[in-house]
Amino acid sequence: MDAMSSASVVIPDAATTVVFTWNAQEHVRAVRTIFRNLLIPTWLKILGWLSVSIMAATLLIGFLTAPSINLTFMAVLPWLIILALWMLLIWQLSPRLNARAWAKHHTVGDQTITQRFTTEGLETTSHAGSSLTRWHVIRRVIETDEFLLLYFTWQCAVFVPKRALSAEQYAAIRARLEQVLPVGTLRFRENMPTG
Repeated sequence: MDAMSSASVVIPDAATTVVFTWNAQEHVRAVRTIFRNLLIPTWLKILGWLSVSIMAATLLIGFLTAPSINLTFMAVLPWLIILALWMLLIWQLSPRLNARAWAKHHTVGDQTITQRFTTEGLETTSHAGSSLTRWHVIRRVIETDEFLLLYFTWQCAVFVPKRALSAEQYAAIRARLEQVLPVGTLRFRENMPTG
């Protein structure tokens, strides 16, 4: 362990407070990051691979039994293109639609958000209201280059932009999370930000 590890950090009794501004573009980046790090349940992964395997087997059987492979390929190609375009559309539009819905409920421009890491949970406050995400509902914490993601379902997370954290805040937040959450739920990077 290095000198800055969470073992050497004293967890303050007081909450660690992070204040930052937020806009729709950052919201799109955060939602994309959440999608990249989804906590997909095992049964859904198996179902996805099973679906792809059945589709591949069907195509292979169609190619092998067709009188003309060219005709089979031409019949299947439009469906493959539609499927690929549909997936691309979901990947590109979903974060933007999410940000658009967010913008409808928030005034235009940068929003100031305050997050407090307390012994009870994560308190988030903005001009739209406040919420408390209790620690027992957090399923996983994932640290990326830009965010700390606190997942409370397999597809929904509270995000904390790392750009808003000083090295001391990061260390205090990490120590708090290690104190209140099971070790298996935490995925931190090794190096702490320098501030």
